[in-house]
Amino acid sequence: MDQVQSLNSGTGMVPEVSQDFDEMDKAQEKSRQEVKRAAAQVLDSLDDISFFSWGQTDPLKVTKGGTEHFHILRIKSLGVSEVIEEMAADAPTPPAVMKTYKRDSEVARRLGFRHDTMVWERNEADPTFLKAQRDHETKVSNKILLKGLAYDLKDETGRVVLKGKDIIQPTEIVDEAAALRALRRLGFATDHFATIVNNINRLTKAEEERSDLEA
Repeated sequence: MDQVQSLNSGTGMVPEVSQDFDEMDKAQEKSRQEVKRAAAQVLDSLDDISFFSWGQTDPLKVTKGGTEHFHILRIKSLGVSEVIEEMAADAPTPPAVMKTYKRDSEVARRLGFRHDTMVWERNEADPTFLKAQRDHETKVSNKILLKGLAYDLKDETGRVVLKGKDIIQPTEIVDEAAALRALRRLGFATDHFATIVNNINRLTKAEEERSDLEA
């Protein structure tokens, strides 16, 4: 016991090593801040600036005549979080059914019920709910896809159905169905959509984490 107490008394090596690590962390953080400051620009105006992130997708593969080509798209996070929050309110919920458990049943014993008990249980395997959930997830993905694209899109008549070219402004979805058809007409496939949506979500998450750190 005396030996343990002596190690925790502040006279051994542990506090010194801890102090050394603290100093190293402070020095590294100071260095990081100096690098950021050196690369930063002083803004003279806020007229044409946005603090929302923009980025690029992973390479998207297109095969033409047996030859593989890869394209990268510009994407942005501006307005994506709001879309996700808005659509979360419309997410389907599984149906609930009333069940009675006798006090001597296995479930009652496991849950600690001492009397016959009626409980509401959600049926997450309900076929109608599962279909509604898949449909909702598809709608959310389509909305994220269009909201995060940094491009304008036109339909077959030349009408603008998506306005997203301005990187510092939220993308305006003029006609969602027509915009999705326009992407299909350009040859975008389901796997392309999945990659783009994942990239947009990743960019949006990074933006939210950065905002949380700075808050």
